[in-house]
Amino acid sequence: MYKYLLIFLVTLPAWASNAPSRTNCSFYLDLEAKTACGYEGYPLQFGYRMCEKYRLAEKNQTEGIKEWFPKIRYCLQDYLAKNSGRAKTCRQLADMAYASHINCYLNTGYCALPANDVTRILNITGPDILNPHVLAIGTEISAKCMERGFALR
Repeated sequence: MYKYLLIFLVTLPAWASNAPSRTNCSFYLDLEAKTACGYEGYPLQFGYRMCEKYRLAEKNQTEGIKEWFPKIRYCLQDYLAKNSGRAKTCRQLADMAYASHINCYLNTGYCALPANDVTRILNITGPDILNPHVLAIGTEISAKCMERGFALR
């Protein structure tokens, strides 16, 4: 299936460009078409997959999460839209993308979410929470939330 998705992405016309969005994850497909990082690259393996995972879970969440998900979705996509051109390799793109989560989470109100909302978000994340990048970023976000006077429980 991924093989056909990749073929489709590579042949997308220029007018099919997807701008950062609060409501969908197509931006990552466009980014993959531009970077050709493949199935294991950040745009498909993490960006698009996780964005869709959260997007599909959004309708069954609390009002706080429903307000926060579009903010974080847009922030992460917007950062890459503005900065992905600086990455010379797929590894650099992935490092840049993972690192962008810290400021996006902090600047979109993650620290102010109630503890039960944070728990729900972590449950949606599922086994991906064990990804070394996710663990490192999560630890840093938690520390910065505490520095700002928020205690994530």
